[in-house]
Amino acid sequence: MKKSKVFIACDCFYPGFRSGGPVVSLMNLVSVLSRDSEILVYTRDYDLFPHHKYDDVQSDVVTSRDGYNVIYASSINFSKIRSAILSFDPDIVYLNSFFSPFVFAVLLSARWFTNVRIVVAPRGELQRNALAMKPIKKNLFLFFYRLIFRARDMNFHVTGLDELTDVHTIFNESTFFDIANIPTNLPFIRRTKKSHDLKIIFFSRISRKKNLDYAVKIVNEAKLPVCFDIYGAVEDEEYWEGVLHDIKVEFTAAKISYRGVIRGENLASTLSKYHALLLPTRTENYGHVIAESLQTGLVPIISDQTPWKPLEEHGAGWSRPLDRPEQFIAALRTLYHMSQKDFDSMSLNARKFFENELDGSGTVASYREMFR
Repeated sequence: MKKSKVFIACDCFYPGFRSGGPVVSLMNLVSVLSRDSEILVYTRDYDLFPHHKYDDVQSDVVTSRDGYNVIYASSINFSKIRSAILSFDPDIVYLNSFFSPFVFAVLLSARWFTNVRIVVAPRGELQRNALAMKPIKKNLFLFFYRLIFRARDMNFHVTGLDELTDVHTIFNESTFFDIANIPTNLPFIRRTKKSHDLKIIFFSRISRKKNLDYAVKIVNEAKLPVCFDIYGAVEDEEYWEGVLHDIKVEFTAAKISYRGVIRGENLASTLSKYHALLLPTRTENYGHVIAESLQTGLVPIISDQTPWKPLEEHGAGWSRPLDRPEQFIAALRTLYHMSQKDFDSMSLNARKFFENELDGSGTVASYREMFR
């Protein structure tokens, strides 16, 4: 049987790691697809937040990886993009963003190849709360997008019912594939927990969407002598300066520290040091950091703007509305006072909740069908 040929366009790919979830999603997807499809990834030749050119890759040439190929582009060049598509002759072009100028350039080039099916993965960019941030710029982009492309010719990959509902509101004539992301495989980790002891982690890109300033406010208002460590690449410098100001000027019993960025190979060992994930995100189409936390038994305290909503009814954590900060504070206090026995039970429930939500074989089969 002839293998399908899939051309994947994305802002960042391995060895990049600073952009977090999008890179994890693609790495896991490519590792599965490469068994049944020919893959060419077209990406930038630098990592993001801040821009850092890779030392160990050659730009603008085909680089062979483990079962697939990559072109690390040095710039947005329509001639080179068209040449790469023409040379590879794909059946499918998969676009791993909606608003990225780099990915949009690939879309503009790919539309001239009439025999190519285009699949767009907006990665939460078209969800209601995400569109509410910088709305003028995004609505203007959507206006011109509709002028250029017919909705019925577009295929969208979404990763949950919330994202499907929001994107369908905008492009109701398009075709949709609702398939969850493929998570990284991490071990369950038993942690030591004493009453009146709590170590909390935030690990995600530092941007308004992830709502770190809200997390800092919650930790301060809880008035508990907890450890709160922040990890993540700084996507929005102005926003980060505001967060740092809040950390410095607020009198707090908590110890709040910034620890840099977690590399993939250090993820499990880093998460093993903490009891809880605090992520009051404004919107999340999937939330790799939540999936990774649940796998290792790290207890999530998150907003209700993610697909991981029924945590409390499974004794696996808390999913709270952002307009009720006192509920986040109550969750922190409950964990702070929790004994080893009760924490062990909740931690194990977190792992079980993840396993019950995961349909590994069904997810992989759905991806193979989408790229057939």
